[in-house]
Order: sequence, then structure tokens, then C-alpha cells
Amino acid sequence: MSREAFKKPDRFYLYNRRLFLTYRTEYEQYLNEHDSAQWHCWEEWAVFFGFKPKTGKWFDYEDLYYDGHTLQQLTVFGISVGKLYSYDARPLKEEA
Repeated sequence: MSREAFKKPDRFYLYNRRLFLTYRTEYEQYLNEHDSAQWHCWEEWAVFFGFKPKTGKWFDYEDLYYDGHTLQQLTVFGISVGKLYSYDARPLKEEA
């Protein structure tokens, strides 16, 4: 799989009633120590705006972390703003 076939994160996208704006991306190739194979990775930093109307609260703050992915979100009266860091890493396979 070449770098061109491995999709770069979109600049703007909608997901779960939120509009995401990707302000930084980074591509890298590296040697995965677990399987001694070449991998490649797209990293993404984004901010988002959206709606979360059914929280049951007038104010809510979320700070999520999972396996290196992070999301911080502030919701006031159902309007949310936040930021995220995410990545997509896959084995680098040479095309025949």
C-alpha cells in the first residue's frame, strides 16, 4: 500500500452532529518493534463544533483518552466545542 492509497484525513468532515476542522496532519513511516515490520501512520489534530442536545445537563465537560487517541469537549446549553488528536496506523505493504 503506497502513501497515496493510504487516505490522508479530510480537512473538513461531519461526524456525530459535529463539524471537524483538521488543522494539522503528519505522515510517518516507522519500524514496528512488535512484529519487526514497516508501518505507516497518519496523525490528525482537529477542533470541532456541534450539538449535543440530550445531555440532561446545562454544562458538561468530557476528557477522553483511549490508546493514544484524545478528545476534550465542552458543552454549554447543548452547543459543543472541543479538540482531538487521533491517528491511523497500518502495516506498510509494498505493491507487487
